[in-house]
Amino acid sequence: MSQKKKTSESFSPYNIHSLPDGSYQFFTSSNLEYKCLFSISDSSFMDFQLESQSIDFSFYPLKKGRSREDKRIGLTVAKLLNDVLQSDPKSIVTFICDNTDKKAKKRLKLFKRWFKAHNEDKIALLIEFDDLFYAGVILCKNHPELDDIKTYLKEERIHFKKEKGKDVFKWDKIE
Repeated sequence: MSQKKKTSESFSPYNIHSLPDGSYQFFTSSNLEYKCLFSISDSSFMDFQLESQSIDFSFYPLKKGRSREDKRIGLTVAKLLNDVLQSDPKSIVTFICDNTDKKAKKRLKLFKRWFKAHNEDKIALLIEFDDLFYAGVILCKNHPELDDIKTYLKEERIHFKKEKGKDVFKWDKIE
């Protein structure tokens, strides 16, 4: 019985706290503190003008350092993202992976794994540009601008392939 309870607790999201500045925080079982931010942006993604509200998302540990793999972090981040999109299904959440330490590609792969494991009827469009820029768009599967965004990404890929002479702009749909 205690084994069952332990397994159940280990795969539940961490408690999320709303802060006065509008951000969120959670603490891991290793007592690492993470901060999550959502901010309304100018309703554009790259150079594509959106009709829907665009929300920029970021999250990070407050102390730098190496942490052990913790599956509950991904579950907690997914819960926050799902909650935001459930409260306004016509919103679009965007994010850019930090690359100051040259680990953005690893961050995007980790996000992809989390998204596949914890997705609740959303779609993510993940973007890689010339090993410099890693980003994503998260929206509901029935979002009215989904086809327009995918068309834009296809056109951007063609444009950059012509401009650079090689395929430097890639994107992937994750459901």
